[in-house]
Formats: sequence, structure tokens, C-alpha cells
Amino acid sequence: MLQPLSVKMRRGLLRYMIERFDTSSQKFVIEKSEYGSISLDHRDVTSILGLVNTSLSVGDVLIEEGLDVRDRIPSRFVSRQTHNLVINQLTEDTVRDGTGDDDFLRRSVLVLFGVLLAPDNGFIVPKEYFALVEDIKRMHLFNWNAFTLSILFDCSGKVKKGDSIIQWPRGNLALIQVQADYFSFRIYLHLHVTIVYVTLIMHTVPILGEA
Repeated sequence: MLQPLSVKMRRGLLRYMIERFDTSSQKFVIEKSEYGSISLDHRDVTSILGLVNTSLSVGDVLIEEGLDVRDRIPSRFVSRQTHNLVINQLTEDTVRDGTGDDDFLRRSVLVLFGVLLAPDNGFIVPKEYFALVEDIKRMHLFNWNAFTLSILFDCSGKVKKGDSIIQWPRGNLALIQVQADYFSFRIYLHLHVTIVYVTLIMHTVPILGEA
């Protein structure tokens, strides 16, 4: 069985980034300069996750079908104790099933919601999300790019404004961490090239002077 790579989320870095999240521009302002902010848009999501910013709006479907679907969820998907879509149980059932049938796909995508695309509290997946997996043939039509980005910005904005009861951001935090790492790499590369350039000049000027 293929094992996914484990990436450690750095709470210190994420907290730093959220503190610098500007809700109006939806950018992470590291310093007030021309190149001092980190953007995160649909193109970045495509580059990082391969999700294209096209097709059917997830938000519209959740508004239209989210409430009604809660009463249509088959009992095999929910916990007997809490009647919730519990991530651990969905994961265990997916591994135990392993048949690749429609329910396997539904559980897999629900787990993906809970751990990457739209994490909520780390334990359950909101029941309204079942509307997104009920029709298997429709799943590939959804704009997962816009969905995961909007959830992330919404949750980050609420934490930044103090509107969230839980003062820790939810959503696809991996996107923030990847962009922050890329920004740091660009700064490192810029400084490295500058140092090399200055060193080259310092060694070249005396030689030219001697000529």
C-alpha cells in the first residue's frame, strides 16, 4: 500500500503568518515594502495541489443541498455513538474496505476534507459536506481550488479579527506553510546572489585598476 509523505506543520510559522494576514488584500504582509508581502491565489493552489480553478461552485451546492443532505446520510457513514462523520472511523472503514467502490471513494474524499482541503476541528467532517460526495459522477466537476482557498481565508480572517471562538486557524494551512517556505527561499536566493555579485565586484575592481 502506498504511504503518503508526512509533513510536519510548524505552529510557530503558521501563527506568525496568521498574525500578518491582511483581510482586505488577502495577503500576508511581512513588511511594508514593494516585495514584503506573500500572496496566495488560485494559481498557487494549482501549482501546489494540482487543483484547477474552474467548474461548479462548491459553496453554491452546500447552500442549496447542505441542510437537506444531513437527513439522507446512510448510517454506515456515521458514528453509532455520536451520529457524526468521524474522521478516524471513516479512515478505518476506508482501509478495511479497500474495494474501490463508490462508498470507498466517498469516504476517501470525506477524509480529504477533514485533513487537508477543509479541516474543521480535526475530529469530524461537517455533515453538509456529504452533499459533495453523494453523487460520485459530480465530484470531478467541483471547483475544489476555490473551495479550499475560500475556507482558508475565511477561517484565517475570523481568527485575525478575533471573531473565532477557537483562536487557531482552520482550513488548508499547508498552503500557507508552502508559500512561506517559498518566500523564505526567494529571500535566501536573492541574498545569496547579491553576496556573490558584491564579492565578484570586490575582486574584479582591483584587477581592472591594475590594468
